[in-house]
Amino acid sequence: MKKLIVMLSIIAVLLSAVGMVGAQDATPTPVPATSTVGAGVFPNKLDRTALRRASERILLQATADATKLSREDILKQLTTGKTLADVITANGATVETVVNAAVATATDQITTAVKAGRLGQVQADALIANLQKAYTAAVNGEFRLLAEKAIITVAVLRLAAEQTGMTVKDIVGEIRSGKSLADVLKEHGVDVTAFMTSAVDAAKKRLDQAVTNGRITQDNADKRLQQFQQRLTERINKVGGVESTPEATAAA
Repeated sequence: MKKLIVMLSIIAVLLSAVGMVGAQDATPTPVPATSTVGAGVFPNKLDRTALRRASERILLQATADATKLSREDILKQLTTGKTLADVITANGATVETVVNAAVATATDQITTAVKAGRLGQVQADALIANLQKAYTAAVNGEFRLLAEKAIITVAVLRLAAEQTGMTVKDIVGEIRSGKSLADVLKEHGVDVTAFMTSAVDAAKKRLDQAVTNGRITQDNADKRLQQFQQRLTERINKVGGVESTPEATAAA
């Protein structure tokens, strides 16, 4: 179950995905150099990765509170093709309740960050102005779509780790240093074409199993496999093309 949570936690592109990173204050408020981000707490600057992590936790917690489901159960249901809205309504809650709760929590935390001097007021206003739109988009489909991309990212990184003898953490570090995944593979004696073939084969095996289990149709599986092949081809030679997030690092 821990593996599932780690794989799906990368989907938290909630606020940054809809343009929440807004204008900076003309005179930025000084922030502590060593401040940290706790569970679901907004960061001390408009850092996209930190926003993702905080936003994901806030929305999942709001959903868990409203539906009385655990985070694990919510994420498991998302893997069956449901949206977060589907999960919410099927478990006796309303989308409005969850979105409003997430917005309220995020607003409180942003306000606290301003009072503590960790965010400027212009930054905070930009965040708050987009909360409703961001969480509504996430609940009604964005969340699940990002989950699927996250699963692909971590699966590819795990396969690369297996074939290179490296850890996922080390591969992510190499990508962050300015290399593509293809660069990393070649430097460790792995043929890129063979790697792509094995990655596609692994993806097909998982999709075939999903069809057998009745989770998706064959037509849907074929489309997903085609999209996976296209995305892998486009990104494997691109610097930073395979997303190197802290959550992917944690999957090691």
